[in-house]
Amino acid sequence: MPPCCSGVLGGCDILIVYSLDAEEWCQYLQDLFLSSRQVHSQKTLTYRLGPKTSFSAEDLSFFLSTRCIVVLLSAELVQCFCQPALLPLLQRAFHPPHRIVRLLCGVQDSEEFLDFFPDWAHWQELTCEDEPETYIAAVKKAISEVSTTIHMTESVSEMAEEIG
Repeated sequence: MPPCCSGVLGGCDILIVYSLDAEEWCQYLQDLFLSSRQVHSQKTLTYRLGPKTSFSAEDLSFFLSTRCIVVLLSAELVQCFCQPALLPLLQRAFHPPHRIVRLLCGVQDSEEFLDFFPDWAHWQELTCEDEPETYIAAVKKAISEVSTTIHMTESVSEMAEEIG
């Protein structure tokens, strides 16, 4: 299991990915989601990336089973994107784009991020100046889109079984 999530089976609803320089924002969002009537029932976990993070296949599997990933984009996290061993795994972990929300924490949006993540333009973007309701709405949107996709996939599978 990922270091933050030991003992947790399966995925979670909301995963906040951050680096040490965005730790206060991570705590703020955890508290916000916990206190919000709209998302407090969603299981929220955190995952800290740093210069020495090793990202395993188990970590990747955990990320892929998460319904919404909130990426706290800070200077330290951007440095993680520059690690050749880590970037390909993060590219897979942050896919599909409709479940990714990025919060700009001390960095500006830049076209260079398209070099790291081709689906960058499809991620929802938030800033530190946004209202708390905006953060909650973005997470709810990502979760509902994932739920809709899962429901549609299950419906297609059920129809295929009925036909076949």
